Amino acid sequence: MGLTWRLVLQGDILNFGMGVEKAKASGLDVQMVMVGDDAGVGRKQGGKVGRRGIAGTVLVHKVAGALAATGASLDDVAKVAQLTADNVVSIGSSLAHVHVPGREVGEEDVGMGEVEVGMGIHNEAGSERVKEGLGELVGRMLRYMLDPKDEDRAFLQVSENDEIVLLVNNLGGVSVLELGGITNEVVEQLARDWKIRPVRILAGTYMTSLNGLGFSISLLKVQDTGLGEGKSMLELLDAPVEATGWAAAVKPETWKKSWDEAKEQAAADEEAAKPSNLQSKS
Repeated sequence: MGLTWRLVLQGDILNFGMGVEKAKASGLDVQMVMVGDDAGVGRKQGGKVGRRGIAGTVLVHKVAGALAATGASLDDVAKVAQLTADNVVSIGSSLAHVHVPGREVGEEDVGMGEVEVGMGIHNEAGSERVKEGLGELVGRMLRYMLDPKDEDRAFLQVSENDEIVLLVNNLGGVSVLELGGITNEVVEQLARDWKIRPVRILAGTYMTSLNGLGFSISLLKVQDTGLGEGKSMLELLDAPVEATGWAAAVKPETWKKSWDEAKEQAAADEEAAKPSNLQSKS
């Protein structure tokens, strides 16, 4: 038995489809799961090919792998994997195209001060180039992912009542310090502008693109797997794993505690800095 994955890209559609048919012809029990989570590619641009698969596939792999480790059937693993894929949306941005070692930088590279929004993981062109700071850029990316009025990109309907898993992914060239700042900005904007407080926050280097100087945001709307205790989406995401590319999620309680402690410390520092209005006697 086997499960094959297909990130929706033109070449993958052809090659993985052929691989599945060959495996079935050889008598293997194989099912296909398609991941097309990229909101940077709208319906018009995607056409018949569909959206590309980017970092959201990491969440699909984790859920499917954890479920398979419980001894679940191939049918159940494929079903839950596709359920996860159908409820995840992502978008990436980068300051530069990936540089393949030994090749010169091409004229198509992103200009100074520009950010390419919607760039794929294989140097595929994004949807636009903008000159924005981090706050405006994150706001734009979240609108593309969450705005129900954007008919071309409204692939996933999310409300403040949904349980949401957040994944902030380093494309390869972003420092740990920078990724922390990006993650904080995303969390703050989700809470402030969309009333979304993720039940899990993952931030790290999960799906890279060589030295990609950018990041992607993925949102997973948690669904009922229908498989009972121990096999919910959150339990499968929380299941221990020794893969070097997986960093465990930060639970919301931990994130809130750190944030509250930081605010309390800032308030205490501000109070301590106030003048006492006491005058010393000469």
